[in-house]
Amino acid sequence: MARLEARAAEGHMERDSLILLAQARAALGVSLGTVLPEERLASAARWTGQAVEIAEHLGDDAFHAHTLRMQGNELRKAGHLATAVEQLQRSLDLSRDPADQGGTLAFLCRALGELGDAQRFDDTLDTYRRLLDIREAAYCSSLSRCARSGCVDSSVLAAPSRQAVTFRTQQAPRPRLNGTSSSVSQRVKC
Repeated sequence: MARLEARAAEGHMERDSLILLAQARAALGVSLGTVLPEERLASAARWTGQAVEIAEHLGDDAFHAHTLRMQGNELRKAGHLATAVEQLQRSLDLSRDPADQGGTLAFLCRALGELGDAQRFDDTLDTYRRLLDIREAAYCSSLSRCARSGCVDSSVLAAPSRQAVTFRTQQAPRPRLNGTSSSVSQRVKC
């Protein structure tokens, strides 16, 4: 990372190197946010903020949204709740992937709850639940296709969606370290 930082300071960086530098800064910020004591969390937010600065200029909305989401969460942990909410909202506005939106909504709910903004918390939580319902419906639709193809036991479809799913599996012996075999390996054919 030191080399990338030095090249960035000289102003001689190509796009791929800038992406790598932004990813490294975001990862470092998130890692610091995990291990630093509470009074030093601003350092984690600074690193993720540097990643956001690069991402803003790259023209990649998904990556920009990712860096905003990471910085928003680090700002929340550092106690900068209003700024965290702003960054998380910006991330949500840029996100197109439902998984990314879900992650952002979860962080945003937490930040709004800590901020004490009950109305926005409720609205965001409702949005999060609707997104989960859409994802669950897509999952159930996939299960229906799998049941028709025979790789999912059709009784799964009659069970509530929150229950465990039982797949038909093929078992193949796997060697163990002690030389005996095991038939733990399972494959799904969907």
